[in-house]
Amino acid sequence: MLPEAKSGRYLRLYCDESIDCPIVYDVRVFDKAGDAKTSAEITDVTNEPVELAQGLSNNSYTASSSQGGQGPEQAFDKYHDDGGNPWQATGSATAEKPEWLKVDLGQVWTIARVDFLQYNNRIKDLRFQVSNNGTEWTDAFCGRVDSAADNGGATQYTVVFPKAKAGRYIRFYSEDSVSNPAIFDMKVYDKAGKATTSSAITVLEIKDPDAPQELA
Repeated sequence: MLPEAKSGRYLRLYCDESIDCPIVYDVRVFDKAGDAKTSAEITDVTNEPVELAQGLSNNSYTASSSQGGQGPEQAFDKYHDDGGNPWQATGSATAEKPEWLKVDLGQVWTIARVDFLQYNNRIKDLRFQVSNNGTEWTDAFCGRVDSAADNGGATQYTVVFPKAKAGRYIRFYSEDSVSNPAIFDMKVYDKAGKATTSSAITVLEIKDPDAPQELA
């Protein structure tokens, strides 16, 4: 049963995953639901967050710097704790030499959440920025991890934007890290779902570049 009735001339059944060739014996389409309910075996994912950044062509991913064999595409190859390489910058992030990781999503999307798995919990200052042209950036999230310590292992973080932003490009950006930023996996979503920003991250106020500035 559709969550909300829709009007249209055409209707299609669309499937992008199956265990074998889809075979459909009969389809019936009704104008009203009546007493019917969606079958219990079916999970409604209509409003679930959609991941936008994984599995694109390698030239969709760029970075400020990368070590050999640890290019930006490594952060978007569906790492599952199997020893795969991360993206790793060549040095620590500083205000003079920020480190960043950028994705071209191919079209403008609404972006609301980022999950990322980083190596050794190295990143102190973190921002996520969006852009429509890949050169002019707007902060979507600013935060700080005071517990960053380069202490081994992999640490999972979730960031939920205070307000969803639209953009074709998104990048992680940092001006402060304990050592070389290194990210095993990064996922970008169009909705937050039930997620909340990880408690280890202190959320900082985003400065509005168009806000009035006190001069005197």
